[in-house]
Amino acid sequence: MTDQNAEAPRPMTEEELQNLSEEELQQLYMEQYNAEMKQIRVEDMVMQTIVTLINLGGRRAGLAPETEDERDPAQLQLAINAAMAELRANGTMETLAAKYFTDAFTITYEDLE
Repeated sequence: MTDQNAEAPRPMTEEELQNLSEEELQQLYMEQYNAEMKQIRVEDMVMQTIVTLINLGGRRAGLAPETEDERDPAQLQLAINAAMAELRANGTMETLAAKYFTDAFTITYEDLE
C-alpha cells in the first residue's frame, strides 16, 4: 500500500529531460504509464467508450458543425446500438428506466407546450 501523504516527485525540467538517456526516458515513461494505469477504473473506460460512441454517432448523423459530409446512417445506427447495448449490459439502462419510466412518470399536453 502506498503512502497517500507522500509528496509527488517534482516534474523534471526540459534540460533534465534532454540529459536523460533513451533507456532512462523509457523507464520514466513506463513509471508514469504504470502510475496512470493504477488510477484508471474499468467503469471509467466503459463510460468513456459510451461517450465516444455517442460523439462519433453525432458526427455520422451530421449533427456536429461542419460534419455534413460525414453522414453515414449505417455507422450512426451501429454507434447507437453499441452504446445502448453497453448501457443495458452495465445496468445503466435499467436504472434510468426505473427512475424515469415508472407508473409515477406522467406527461400531459400542457407539459409539451
